[in-house]
Amino acid sequence: MLNILVVNFPAEGHVNPTLRLVKAFTERGDHVHYITTEHFKSRIEDLGATVYTHPDLLKEISIDSETPDGLNSFFHVHVQTSLYILEITKQLCESINFDFVIYDIFGAGELVKEYLQIPGVLSSPIFLIPPEFLET
Repeated sequence: MLNILVVNFPAEGHVNPTLRLVKAFTERGDHVHYITTEHFKSRIEDLGATVYTHPDLLKEISIDSETPDGLNSFFHVHVQTSLYILEITKQLCESINFDFVIYDIFGAGELVKEYLQIPGVLSSPIFLIPPEFLET
């Protein structure tokens, strides 16, 4: 049995692509430990994973990506969320020896992988765009 850590940015487009992986690993008997927000907790626990939560900073702000203040707000959320994830990881690794980490390209995942000195699997969610939308 493996101990697998999953960390990513707490938003639908980042969490949803990992759910089938979580299900597959738990169904084969591996222990999946997932760091996210309360918003995703029951959905992930229903798949058999253990969930550790941090504050959901995204629900507390309105981000206007058109303004410097809006981008600054988003940057603050991104950095603070990463710090929460790193703190939870630090606590977990005192009692759990993780075999590898599944992490999102957007967030603290690479830092977690380096901190734990374990292999990582990178999840890189992207939008599929039909070619006709790219034509000008």
